[in-house]
Amino acid sequence: MFPEYELIEQKVNEIVHKFNRGLESREDLSEIYALLGVVKVTFAMPFENDPTSRIISPEFILESERTEDGSITIFERNTEHGEVIEFGYPRSDGKEIKCRWFLSKKVDRSLIDEERYMMFADKLYMLQSIRNLRKMLDFARNHDLQTGIPNVIGFRRQYRDARAENPDIRYAIVYVNLQNFRYFNERLGSRGADEVMLQFSRRLTLCVESDEGACRLGGDNFLIFVKPQNLDGLIKRLSDFTINNISAAPQKEFSISAWIGIDANDDGADLGSRIGRASTANMFAKQRIKQPVVYYSEKFLEMLNHNKYIASIFSPALENHELSAFFQAKVNMRTGELKGLEALCRWKHDGEFIFPDQFIPVIDRLGLTYELDMEILRYSCECIRKWLDMELTPPVISVNFSRKDIFIPNIEQEIKKTVDEYDIMPAYVEIEITETSSEAEYARIIEFTKNLKNMGFRIAIDDFGTGYSSLSLVHNINADVIKIDKTFVTAIHKDTRTAMLVENIINIAKCLDMELVAEGVETAEEGQTLLKLGCDTAQGYYYSRPADYEATTSVIRDNPFMPIGAE
Repeated sequence: MFPEYELIEQKVNEIVHKFNRGLESREDLSEIYALLGVVKVTFAMPFENDPTSRIISPEFILESERTEDGSITIFERNTEHGEVIEFGYPRSDGKEIKCRWFLSKKVDRSLIDEERYMMFADKLYMLQSIRNLRKMLDFARNHDLQTGIPNVIGFRRQYRDARAENPDIRYAIVYVNLQNFRYFNERLGSRGADEVMLQFSRRLTLCVESDEGACRLGGDNFLIFVKPQNLDGLIKRLSDFTINNISAAPQKEFSISAWIGIDANDDGADLGSRIGRASTANMFAKQRIKQPVVYYSEKFLEMLNHNKYIASIFSPALENHELSAFFQAKVNMRTGELKGLEALCRWKHDGEFIFPDQFIPVIDRLGLTYELDMEILRYSCECIRKWLDMELTPPVISVNFSRKDIFIPNIEQEIKKTVDEYDIMPAYVEIEITETSSEAEYARIIEFTKNLKNMGFRIAIDDFGTGYSSLSLVHNINADVIKIDKTFVTAIHKDTRTAMLVENIINIAKCLDMELVAEGVETAEEGQTLLKLGCDTAQGYYYSRPADYEATTSVIRDNPFMPIGAE
């Protein structure tokens, strides 16, 4: 067999022109190989044995499978081969790609022009490389390069094609955020976490059918569009993925759960709007409602707009002194004596009150609790100063401080400075703190309260019994007051176990010489039960709703309270 070199060269030049116009096909190269008497072509390509690096693999690019020796076959005819010609092409990393041409048994190697064969091999390798590069660029444009599944561009293409083929299907859009993925980074390191992400992503694509789609948005966020009848099954799968065979922990299995936001209303809106709605539902699932699956509702948009409104007017409200405190009485149920007041935040804007549950969560998410708490402290100090100037004897005023506040630099000094500005004794002010389950917060709370105690302030532990550190906190903080949470008070005369818990809290407080205040006392029955158990002081609607400065002034002056149950 004698190759027709001029014909082959003409064909190669024609293919080069087709490649330049992007019109080439795999069959074009096959024709050239056949004219050269080549029955098989393989590439031996060095490649890392790393599960996270095989995203755009040679197998994908060259549309073939690896052989036992690690080579990739890019052309093959069902014919036995004879001799083999090998060509080497260096890579930028110093390694070499081995290209092997397997000649037909009909080709006598001694009769061929090997220089021409090398020239043809170089041109065909270049053309194959161009084709591979185009495939990689197209892949990179439409896929996530870490996991190999579609990215949002590929997702949009999938969605567009699915809608065109199935115009009557009303797809649901699902926004997925993996829960606590940073655990895998901490437990397995970045490489192990990448393996988890790769395995999850690949398996996620198996959860959708051919006329559905999934993609990775980036980080630990994913998108899916799915037919309504498949939605429940998808949610069930996403609720508990099991990952295994991770190189950093080969013997272990890991569960992955997700926050899921769903836009099930295929109302003709464009995909971008629907993704936004699913994202909003996901945000509410994760940050507000704390439920794993949330369906989008128009009320979410109203809440977001309200939050933006609160955020926009809060700073001006501080400057305009729109925020003040209403005071709720703490009363000795045996004697009716006024024992203290708690300062509760109130906001009056444009002549109307904004209720605390409408703005405090927003302020908390914005990280502005320090500004709010300091404003209430200032207002309380101003009221104490006025009462002292009126020659009244105000009781201790308790002011709440968020756990987030304690990490503000020099906050203890700022609290003391504020009290000093009104020339009042720190003993008039009681700082309320809530329990915590965070080790970092716990250590700082101990330091924070110790510093305040040394300055002369009183300390109260709020919502006692609802956190994870109750006994430890009492042991390590020299608090003056324990406040029994309302949830215990409400159930105290209905549930024996609750009554036993409260009795033990009371006994602990008495042994440690701490005062007790029961929060949320609304009925005489609750108060009388508390008295029997040994708690004397109550705060709640039975005695008083929160009252403004003027009404509280009358309470301090006249003390209208009576023992519990007295007519």
